[in-house]
Amino acid sequence: MIGKRILTSLAKSSWGAARDVNSRVMLLNLNRFYSDNPTYNTIPQVFDRIGAVADEKIVAQVKALFQFNLSNDTSYFVDLKNGAGKVGKGVSPEKPDVTITMEADNLLKMFNRELLPTTAFMTGKLTVKGDLTKALTLEKVMKAAREAAD
Repeated sequence: MIGKRILTSLAKSSWGAARDVNSRVMLLNLNRFYSDNPTYNTIPQVFDRIGAVADEKIVAQVKALFQFNLSNDTSYFVDLKNGAGKVGKGVSPEKPDVTITMEADNLLKMFNRELLPTTAFMTGKLTVKGDLTKALTLEKVMKAAREAAD
């Protein structure tokens, strides 16, 4: 954390208060590089992490079944509606409450805190079909998954 603060303050003093796009990107990259949480590089890592934190407590809070359709013709489902939760590759065995379609790269960016889910939605980088209220609960799941200890 100290190294992150020093580099961030150096970057701000060297480039001013983030005057142009390139300096903002540099500051964003510094934040990612020195994050206390791990960086996820593959889609399976993301869904494995969600599966690792899925339990009865999260199922009781979320109560939804999500279908993720990614750009590379890969699909995953996250069942946070039944039992202790389940994550799987492919199409959901039941009708999902929410279907999310997006580029695989944008999912990684969201999970690594480089792209906010609301920004992705508002800019069309992610489309949601189904219950939007339940889709918003997914951010809690992502946060829990990112912050869980290995």
